[in-house]
Amino acid sequence: MLFKKGNIPYYKLHPELAPTGKNHWAWIPREIRICPICDKQFESRIDLSKKTCSGHCGGELRRRLYSGKNSWNWKGGKRLGSKRVASTYWRKLRRTILIRDEYECRICKNKRTVLIVHHIVPHKVNQNDNPNNLITLCSPCHRQEDYRMQANERLKEEYRAK
Repeated sequence: MLFKKGNIPYYKLHPELAPTGKNHWAWIPREIRICPICDKQFESRIDLSKKTCSGHCGGELRRRLYSGKNSWNWKGGKRLGSKRVASTYWRKLRRTILIRDEYECRICKNKRTVLIVHHIVPHKVNQNDNPNNLITLCSPCHRQEDYRMQANERLKEEYRAK
């Protein structure tokens, strides 16, 4: 209840009812806990689910609990392709292929769009980064080639199923 002008809070009328210490409405019992990361003791309210002494230790605890096989995004230990693309080996190889193809698309001879180094035989099939298996394509031609390869794979799968 909000106090209007002239009204006096009940604890000012009775000093022994004043909310101090354990008599205060917001006082909640506390307990001493031990941080599982750094083994320090810290005080925490009983109603809170605080498990660590600091934010740093909390981040470390989450990293330990939810990384690797415990992660929601675990893919069985498979390495993602983005790590291969970001490697210095791939950047150097990509540059040599672009120089070899004179920075133009091998299909439409376009030089002004974004150029992509494309695997003729898909990398997931034979892990082959041989320069003979790589060509330079512009974005539209690369999209067409990828679509053509996916269509061929679908036809092969349908043929195998029959």
